[in-house]
Amino acid sequence: MEGVDRSILEKDKVLTEHLAHQVFVSAISPQILEVLAADPGELSIRDLQVYVDYLEDNGLDAQNYRLALWRKLLAPLTYLAMLVIAMPFVFGPQRSTSVGQRLLIGLLLGLVFFLLNYMLGNVVLLYGYPPLVGAMLPSLLFLGAGFYTLRRLR
Repeated sequence: MEGVDRSILEKDKVLTEHLAHQVFVSAISPQILEVLAADPGELSIRDLQVYVDYLEDNGLDAQNYRLALWRKLLAPLTYLAMLVIAMPFVFGPQRSTSVGQRLLIGLLLGLVFFLLNYMLGNVVLLYGYPPLVGAMLPSLLFLGAGFYTLRRLR
């Protein structure tokens, strides 16, 4: 730190001194401070892991950050689920519904997935289940629904 004014409290007086420089040692690293200022969904996997470890080492609740970490790690599964859900609209009967209707249904399914993913993650944390369940369950549900729909189209 630079330009430090320091007050020292003694039994019957207060001493003040001005220091040009002072080294301040802290248990909190600059990386942890950066993480505190950011939204868990915007952090990288590495930053999330560092912060989760920091919280757990200090006996603090890390469930929200662990959920964000699992969501990032399971993103490929989510993309696969969205791809499988979209396939029945591409490979299904082309003449029975219009393109606009299929597009609207696809948009609504994407919105339902987004809301389900957000809500289920918070509900899982609320009831004390592992964050992995909240991150994985919506993707597995939509993946299963997509495969079921594809099987019915055969």
